[in-house]
Amino acid sequence: MHTLQLYATGFRTIYNSYGITDFKLDPGTGTFTPETVYSDTRTYGIELEGTWAPVDWFDVTASYTWQDPEFANLTYTDSRGMFHDYRGNQLIRTPKNSFRFDPAFNFLDQKLRIEPVVEYYGERYSDAANTIALPDYVVFNLYANYQLSDDINLHFYAENLNNSIGLT
Repeated sequence: MHTLQLYATGFRTIYNSYGITDFKLDPGTGTFTPETVYSDTRTYGIELEGTWAPVDWFDVTASYTWQDPEFANLTYTDSRGMFHDYRGNQLIRTPKNSFRFDPAFNFLDQKLRIEPVVEYYGERYSDAANTIALPDYVVFNLYANYQLSDDINLHFYAENLNNSIGLT
């Protein structure tokens, strides 16, 4: 069963009334008070995915996502009277680019499957103003599955083997 499967999916996502809460210090009381603003968001993108199985004991799946996640109408005046316009800024903690590469090896008459996985997440921002960039990062994972019997499967998951720091 040697196969090649390719998929392309275009998407558009719209959220109305996306709430963002910030905590402001009240100098008079020394306490923080929440301040929530609302915006609509829109994201356009494409996801490409493919699986190739050239032999029974090996297959590989890869996916890539490109998206343009942005605030549609985020403007507000803060408690100090300052006007902020973040229309078109990238959504908080949402990368424009990400991919996953997942080769898999099948042994022992397909009872043992081992998958070393690589995941990449592109740069994104921690704030609506897009002033604090969070760097891109790569994560290496290892998964294994062993079918002990028809009723029992043993699973092994080891994630972030490279001890990557990926702030979100």
